[in-house]
Amino acid sequence: MKKLILIIGAAILLSALANLPIKATAGGYYTYSKILCARYLKLSHQALSGKDYTRAKLFAMKAIQSDTFNKTAWLNYDRIVVKMSGGKAALHTRNIMVQSKPEAKTNRRHRPAPSKGGAFVGC
Repeated sequence: MKKLILIIGAAILLSALANLPIKATAGGYYTYSKILCARYLKLSHQALSGKDYTRAKLFAMKAIQSDTFNKTAWLNYDRIVVKMSGGKAALHTRNIMVQSKPEAKTNRRHRPAPSKGGAFVGC
């Protein structure tokens, strides 16, 4: 009977400890702000329309940090990264398709021939 009471008490203590908020930084607890995310998204769009990609990426990162689960913020960040890399992005509601310029195909004849060592057998 004492073991059962001890197990129930330990379970209650563990469940109480599991519900404590987690500190994200030394300064305080992590909070989500949809208003702040929307403000950073607006600033990111303004910087993107002015073709200031580094500033747009900075604001997009801040938007994601203010609301991690916002899909619009993630799509905006992905679009900026694609534009910075020079690719063309076809954005859809659920996925992002990146269409970049095809690389020049290398001619296999100009590649160096393998050395005359033994063949690699592997592990």
